[in-house]
Amino acid sequence: SGKYASSTGSSECTGCESGKRATKARAATECEKCTSPKTSRTGSTNCSDCVEGYYSGHDECHECPEVGAICPAHTKLETIILKRGYWREHTSTDVVLQCVTNPAACGGGNVSSYCVGNSDGPYCAICETGYWRRDASDACSPCSGKHSMLSNSAWVVLGLLALLGLLFLLLRARKSWFKNDAFGKHMIDMSV
Repeated sequence: SGKYASSTGSSECTGCESGKRATKARAATECEKCTSPKTSRTGSTNCSDCVEGYYSGHDECHECPEVGAICPAHTKLETIILKRGYWREHTSTDVVLQCVTNPAACGGGNVSSYCVGNSDGPYCAICETGYWRRDASDACSPCSGKHSMLSNSAWVVLGLLALLGLLFLLLRARKSWFKNDAFGKHMIDMSV
């Protein structure tokens, strides 16, 4: 049960400390140290966990991926922690990849979601439904809302200003055309 008797004939048992295990379920008088990189939790009967820098998978300890991953003691393959800017396809692989295009979208962490800011998919390069990004390195923004309405309004205002400017230039050119010919002079004299 992961406990030992501190002395022969003792009526109480004490739990083995982390990194040790009780080898004999009934008569153990001391705990046996786990062989590194194996370790155990407090009160354990076996050494099935791994020390810091390793993760457990298929009853063995494997070195933590060299780049982009953190493996505290007792880490399993499924719970490897990723550093910000890194991604992995799923929790059953130890292949950790760097997010080169948009590192900010790869928030790191473990299990729940490696992608942040409404990003999803491989390397967190896809926006979730209802979001978009202008450039691969941009954050995902809502498809509708204040920002898109503001940019649409700005384009309308710019279009109207361009149209007014073009109209002004045409009227000015027409006025100078009328000044340069006899008909234009006659029309200008009549209008004054």
